Amino acid sequence: MEKLIDAKELTEVRVSKLQRLGRIGSLKGNQAKWFDAEKNIYIKLDCLGYEGKVEKAVSHFLGFTNLKEEEYVQYQVCKIIEDGEVLGTGCYSKNFVGIGEREVTVADLLDTLML
Repeated sequence: MEKLIDAKELTEVRVSKLQRLGRIGSLKGNQAKWFDAEKNIYIKLDCLGYEGKVEKAVSHFLGFTNLKEEEYVQYQVCKIIEDGEVLGTGCYSKNFVGIGEREVTVADLLDTLML
């Protein structure tokens, strides 16, 4: 079976504080998030140490379903470096938000359903 993540070979993603989208609230806390317009990718920093690995595993498993690749977000685990300082691990994905669209999180859905 293919190894999903090799910590020795993590892609380094370099970002700037100017690219920060702020801290995005989630059910477990806040994640720092960036958007790199040049590379057209979103980057999220792990807060608990495993979020990026979970995103990668889920996108990997979705590859075995009948969904087309463009129907779900594919994540890659990475090491995040902001202005030369290693912040930790996280994940990145291609920009999945189309023109005139906005990201809807699970937290947004739960708030809408008042759960």
